[in-house]
Amino acid sequence: MIGKEFRKVYIIESPSPQDILDGRREGLALSEILTLAAIKNSYYQVSDFDTLLLAFHRIILDINQKDNRLGVVDLHFSMHGNSQGLGLSSGQLIEWQALAPILNDFNNKVGYMEIEMAPGKKYGSANLNFSVCHGFNATLMKEYSEHSPFTTILGPIHEVNWSDSLMAFAVYYHNTIHKGHGWRYSAKMMNATVGLNNVFKLEIAEGLEPAASIQ
Repeated sequence: MIGKEFRKVYIIESPSPQDILDGRREGLALSEILTLAAIKNSYYQVSDFDTLLLAFHRIILDINQKDNRLGVVDLHFSMHGNSQGLGLSSGQLIEWQALAPILNDFNNKVGYMEIEMAPGKKYGSANLNFSVCHGFNATLMKEYSEHSPFTTILGPIHEVNWSDSLMAFAVYYHNTIHKGHGWRYSAKMMNATVGLNNVFKLEIAEGLEPAASIQ
């Protein structure tokens, strides 16, 4: 089990204009919860495609710092969306096909992961977590990537409200990072905590399933 000092959550939030007006910041609230639990995290608020790219650039620089020894990285997306992709504050929709090359560039720059149990395969080094309506559809990015763009991917299969999503992901990170429990157990607990039946769905990259027992 990797200690939480070697794990970090990078939160990228893009609130809608209505969220900004009403003062809703699910991602910022999550960051404060993680900080209280002594879980390393960084928060980035983006408004459009350019600032999304800038956030990724800064995350890459942070991960690649020589004194920043991380074993597990989570990228957490907090924004509106639909089955086609992510919605930004500007009103832009970043379709999954457009997000895939951004993640491919991210993985090329921070390094893919390789494991003995899956020789010849490469895996994106981050767990991708989508606090986004229909966020599980991000699994479609596999179609646009030579290698798996993620280690795990987690998100709802349909629309969810902010209160359920915030509570669910707080429970997920509490279990996976603070308590060191496995991915599948933690996903089960996040659904149970907010009274949902497998709405938040987890996929582990093909070939990594046996490793889930040691996460």
